[in-house]
Amino acid sequence: MVMLVLAIAATIGMDTLANTEAGLRSDRAAREAATAIKYARMLSVTTGGTYGVEFDTANERFQVFQTTGSNVVPQPMEAGGTYVVDLSQRELAGTTMTVSLGGLTTNPYDLTYAAMGSANTSGTVAFSYAGVTKTVTIPAVGDPTIQ
Repeated sequence: MVMLVLAIAATIGMDTLANTEAGLRSDRAAREAATAIKYARMLSVTTGGTYGVEFDTANERFQVFQTTGSNVVPQPMEAGGTYVVDLSQRELAGTTMTVSLGGLTTNPYDLTYAAMGSANTSGTVAFSYAGVTKTVTIPAVGDPTIQ
């Protein structure tokens, strides 16, 4: 009887742990994307230049760039020294990204910000892992939010 109770408790515990991991991975990916978007917007406002975030669903990554996606912004705190977030990295492995930015239909999707901090479009980027999805909503003006 004791073994049965322990087996049931272990099964419930493993299920809870799996659900927690799913929530953490999708939430972390969404927070990383929101931070990248805020950073690109801040760079545009403070420098007067064109900055943005390129979402590449084919390679499951996104990056902060200046002017075009090929000019990745330096980021000494990131591995490789550039602001690139790869969803295949250990903490985010298995997370998928779905992009829906108004009017942008070609992958990679470039969200850009003008000198005054307004975006070229608005929309969403959703991150999913094991059935748990977190969505970053990107307004044309203002900071992104996470649901």
